[in-house]
Amino acid sequence: MLTDEVLAGFYARGKHNYIGLASHVLRRIAKLSRLGSPPILWVEKELLHGFPSFFETVLMGSRMANAVFDYDDAVFLNYSDGRLGCFGRSAKFAHYARAAAYVTVGSESLHATMTSLGCAHIRRIPSTVAVESYPLHDHRADSVIVIGWIGTPMTVHFLEVLRDVMPAVAKRYSIQMRVVGAKWDCPGVDVRHLPWSEATETAMVGRFDIGVMPLIDGPWERAKCGYKLIQYMAAGVVPMGARVGENKIIIQDGVNGYLASQPEEWIEKLLLLCANAQLRAAVGARARQTALEKYDVRIAAEAVHEVFSEVVSRQTKGPR
Repeated sequence: MLTDEVLAGFYARGKHNYIGLASHVLRRIAKLSRLGSPPILWVEKELLHGFPSFFETVLMGSRMANAVFDYDDAVFLNYSDGRLGCFGRSAKFAHYARAAAYVTVGSESLHATMTSLGCAHIRRIPSTVAVESYPLHDHRADSVIVIGWIGTPMTVHFLEVLRDVMPAVAKRYSIQMRVVGAKWDCPGVDVRHLPWSEATETAMVGRFDIGVMPLIDGPWERAKCGYKLIQYMAAGVVPMGARVGENKIIIQDGVNGYLASQPEEWIEKLLLLCANAQLRAAVGARARQTALEKYDVRIAAEAVHEVFSEVVSRQTKGPR
């Protein structure tokens, strides 16, 4: 629903320009009103950000039975007005779960939530990348070790988990921290800030030796789909993430990456990786193989095709 310009403004200010946001909402309402009844209406997360269930139900009518909703974040946690029923905003997600043709989700946590809301047609499709578009990283022993993170200004706060970790590692090894897409500074650590762009992100990730995904252990974080880790893995970069949610499914600790809970564990495993380029190369190679086998975009494309085919097949057979 929103353009790149709207999102860039949101990241810069930390809040929306509500006049601009309103224009995009009105444009979507107009588009839905003119749309007719397509065989499939593919929706990311929710139809209208901030609108109540009742309004959306009236707007969509019978077309809800043709809708496929996709979730890679627990956006339902943004609303806390459940007591208002269909006039509240949180009720829309239960309505989507029961009335939509299909729901696809990117994590086990999201699968459990949507199932609990009454979703009968649901499939977990993990986050994926075009693995072959990522240059394979060359792990060398004679260079500064690059520890990288990629994200947005809205998620950079997770790096605070590493506030005491990175200086401890920097005291032992020559490291450089590269933060792509946001700004974060850490005294005692050489931190480089790099702007994100679609054209350069694969190359930037491919220059990391170790890619990190720190998280806190909360309901939003447990529902996340581990996209950063998958990007690192595609490039043969060693992925290291918090032992939270989907991260525990993506990473086999010590095999194709590393997991950590407490700062001491982060330090221990980062020091282990910094000390041994051969270990980084071996783990990175297994990470790349995992990405090819489980997290390549062709796998998601096949799964989405199967979902759409089932939706159309059910339509030709009549009402559920």
